Amino acid sequence: MIEINKKQGKPVFPKQISYLMRIRDVSEHLDRASVKNKWLIKIGIYYLKFINNILSSYVSNKENDVTLSTVDKFDENFDKFWGKVKCEYDFIIEGSKEYMNWRYTDKRGGNYRITIAFDDNEIVGYLVTRIIKYKPDYYEGFIVDFLALFGRNDVVEKMILDAIRYFDENDVNVIYCWIIRGHLHEKIFFLRVLLIVESRSK
Repeated sequence: MIEINKKQGKPVFPKQISYLMRIRDVSEHLDRASVKNKWLIKIGIYYLKFINNILSSYVSNKENDVTLSTVDKFDENFDKFWGKVKCEYDFIIEGSKEYMNWRYTDKRGGNYRITIAFDDNEIVGYLVTRIIKYKPDYYEGFIVDFLALFGRNDVVEKMILDAIRYFDENDVNVIYCWIIRGHLHEKIFFLRVLLIVESRSK
């Protein structure tokens, strides 16, 4: 679709996107993937995971007062959060309560898990995940959407770790995420929880 839009002279997304993934069992994933030179890819992934484990020690594990809640929809309090967070970016996708409920709560668009982060009863972040069963015996997980108030990397980290626990409990071996390159929260994904297998412009 992107290439077709370019040829038709339509606007191109103005930011570069990084494509991230986390693999729990590399051997299982490669056995199911149709790729060449699997041994070479496996060596590269194990090397990246080794570097990832070293760098993760630099991320704070400090406890905070943030609580997480899984909800069925975004309520009126979410617009207060959106009103604060949208002013912190020079480019941001729409995130009002109406849009978010249209995007993630209509079952015709798929089943999503919505997690809201609270600090002293105030919304400080959210994260949306999805499990897709492309193959009956091999599920794939997606971190679809996430955001937190400026400077609250602790909130992002807590939400991502909660998402990974959720995926692990549901026997999900591979997790995918797309993130705007240079995003305020990008470092958390790289240092803490997601192994960058491939990073490219969309």
